[in-house]
Amino acid sequence: MNCNDPLVRDGLKAMLANKLDEAESHLRRRGEDGWTAHQIADDRLLEQLRAASGHGSDLADQRKLKAALDAFHKNAYQWF
Repeated sequence: MNCNDPLVRDGLKAMLANKLDEAESHLRRRGEDGWTAHQIADDRLLEQLRAASGHGSDLADQRKLKAALDAFHKNAYQWF
């Protein structure tokens, strides 16, 4: 993430981390359903999210991740 604003950068990292968690959870459920539930698009999304998650290692702590996401949402929704 090449954003100069740490609020935006960390908020986007937190959003990607949440999506990665959701995608991995979906993968586990899909594995239980067998090969008929396999979706190539889901695999590609998971691949890309895993690659991007290396950039968010400073947000590995769940409290920091939630705080970054909350601050991002507060900033983003202040104009609505």
